Amino acid sequence: MDFTKTSRYYDRQQVEKNCCIYKKMPMEGHGQTPTEEETREFIECVNAFFENNPSDIVALHCTHGFNRTGFLIVAYLVDQCSYAVDMAIEEFASARPNGIYKEDYLKELCKRYGDEEDVIQPPGRPLWEEGPIAEDEYCNGAPIHFVEETHASSLPSTSHANPSTLTNGTKQNGTVKRFMDGLVPGVTYVEDEEERVYLQGKTREYCNYKGKGFPGSQPVSLEHSPQKDNLRFLSEQPYMVSWKADGVRYLVLIEGENQVYAFDRDNNVFKIPNVTFLHRKLSRHLRNTLVDAEMIIDKVQENGKVVDTPRLLIYDIIRFEDQDKGKIRREKEPMSIRRKDFFLLIATPKFFDQKFLKSIGHEIDGLIFQPVNLPYHPGRCDMLLKWKPPGLCTIDFKLDIRKVQKQGELPEWVGNLHVLHTELPFGRIKVTKDLKQYDQKIVECKLNPATQLWEFLRERTDKSFPNALTTAMSVCSTIRYPVSKDALLNFIIQKGCKINESG
Repeated sequence: MDFTKTSRYYDRQQVEKNCCIYKKMPMEGHGQTPTEEETREFIECVNAFFENNPSDIVALHCTHGFNRTGFLIVAYLVDQCSYAVDMAIEEFASARPNGIYKEDYLKELCKRYGDEEDVIQPPGRPLWEEGPIAEDEYCNGAPIHFVEETHASSLPSTSHANPSTLTNGTKQNGTVKRFMDGLVPGVTYVEDEEERVYLQGKTREYCNYKGKGFPGSQPVSLEHSPQKDNLRFLSEQPYMVSWKADGVRYLVLIEGENQVYAFDRDNNVFKIPNVTFLHRKLSRHLRNTLVDAEMIIDKVQENGKVVDTPRLLIYDIIRFEDQDKGKIRREKEPMSIRRKDFFLLIATPKFFDQKFLKSIGHEIDGLIFQPVNLPYHPGRCDMLLKWKPPGLCTIDFKLDIRKVQKQGELPEWVGNLHVLHTELPFGRIKVTKDLKQYDQKIVECKLNPATQLWEFLRERTDKSFPNALTTAMSVCSTIRYPVSKDALLNFIIQKGCKINESG
């Protein structure tokens, strides 16, 4: 498929002599993204080809193979393979660095397939197109150490880059995801693409989510800075509070007996066998129910020994028996399988009490504040707040370890920390022997306040992508203007909105 407006790149007869179909689909390219009509024509053409040639390949060509080609591949992945738009953009960028680097192309993709407020940072033009980038740059006051490097993979091997390819497959990175890293036996990845698409569509419908990716509600960090103050929300409307378990987030769809499915943050689908959700009043299994939950590994005493016990903490009911339950009273949640209760805001101090902490068999890494009167909100929710102790504020990066040698100096290993859709690193981390095993992995890091250096905490095996730039900047602001435990409790006691005051 040739998207250029010229005939100088390919000889149709030569292509067709090699048992290939040549499809000319000229597009403007300069200053104009593919139109909706052109995109639909492309998708229909590819689908028609795959229908008759399921094991073959479609090769795409535009002038350089980044923006028009990337736009159409991303559109296909979103429209036909149920990718979230940000995941599709990242998938293309990993196969074709720098990926889509024109801001107007990224904005148009988000407008068509994502939330209009989504902001995807362009990676910047390749070095071969407009020279080097300055080494020490800053963004909103937070240091981001951009490294001046020339990546061989960013340079076209000839005057015209090789066309990108699109194959009829949907597995990410060629591997099948495991539920909780295999710690829960019997849970399997749903291999059948048609079944996955159906189940993903059902969860999006239940959440009333218009996007293509994971439809679960996403909290934002509590922040009390000159630029943003959402701590005041706790005084302006009634909230309830619960602890934030250091576990893994899942949406769980209960279709019926032996039809229980979990969806992780990457929207991978897993089937959970041998779990029963009985209706409270009827002697039958629940059906058409969607809940929000955290999977944790509890430490439980059994016969004098400490045993690791997987538990699902259900904290929200989105859909119950095909009825919309996105707006509920947290203190009356009916589920009995390790219900995670929400409490009145004034009960916040109890979560710091040693008696409570000892009663929980898993780690707690913060608090969640849920507005009482807000229905379930898919995607980012600015009213749903999370608080972490300042020392536990973290960012999920993609780690890129490189060997660097400056003129006149010995070579050294450098750990570059990347956020989503940025070619240049957000920060750096000291490379140790143990850290090298996490190269190209998603790693959770915290900033050491004394040294102002990032430190490794753990690998995020439940995520395939790092945090977005906006999320990383928000965490940096939280670190710079921390809300301490004492400040949080004092604010709630003195100014927190009480439910009985709201009527």
